[in-house]
Amino acid sequence: MFRKIATPHVPGLQTTQGTYIVTPSGKWLGSDHSLKPQGLESFLKFGLSRWQELTRKERLGSLPGKAARATKSKYPKGGLVLSVVLRKFPNTDAGRRSRRHGAVAWNQDFAWFNKAEAAQFLPGKLKKGARHDVPQSLVHRLARFHFTDTVRAFADPFPKRCIEVARLTAIVLERDGDRVSLRLEGAVRSSQSDMSRYARRQRLARRPERGYDCSLLGFATFDLKRKRFVKFELIARGTHHGGGARSGRGSVPMDIALTLSDGAPMNRLEPHHLSYYRWK
Repeated sequence: MFRKIATPHVPGLQTTQGTYIVTPSGKWLGSDHSLKPQGLESFLKFGLSRWQELTRKERLGSLPGKAARATKSKYPKGGLVLSVVLRKFPNTDAGRRSRRHGAVAWNQDFAWFNKAEAAQFLPGKLKKGARHDVPQSLVHRLARFHFTDTVRAFADPFPKRCIEVARLTAIVLERDGDRVSLRLEGAVRSSQSDMSRYARRQRLARRPERGYDCSLLGFATFDLKRKRFVKFELIARGTHHGGGARSGRGSVPMDIALTLSDGAPMNRLEPHHLSYYRWK
């Protein structure tokens, strides 16, 4: 769908990355490939004016009832939905491209845990000082599918055998009525040395070796009455090496911030590697 929209309107470009304004019906209203905020502001205002000129049918189109029923979101209502923001801080060995676009590059994904999985972040006994090792399968989800270098391009998940350390411990700090405050701490270390030269459906060559080594620290609050987290902040701080052609040479600092999503429609995007969750 994206290619059908983008390709006819970006002739001569090596990439179709950019900002697009497209109606739900698929009608293209404009695209811009600038990173300058002032230019994007004018472009968005232009797109709004074009949107206002359209009829309702031109804006929304029509979707057959059968097709509409065929798409069903797996969004975990009542579970734990985290915004995952990755940031890389190029060292003195950073290339010209990194310097041109600034010192920090970043990208975003989302990590999902259903209601039953979210409950597994809690200790069985909710007394102050109680400790609980979060099930390794849940920590592996983060390590394999979300702690990958997607800052400048997509990245394949780590195979399970490549996760050397995946540990996250929840410690009860206090219980105040229905609210339980937790401290989260742990570590993740992944390492792979047999990556294929090209990723799935990608043309960018990459190195055979990659890895990420980080420590984890965070705080969370669970509401027992509402049966859900009302606060969740976890930081992964470490270094990444290898991987994609745009990952940079040597070890590069890469930090990841995981925070509770607000559930707004724009924040209900599926995780990039949701198909690997093996949810039924």
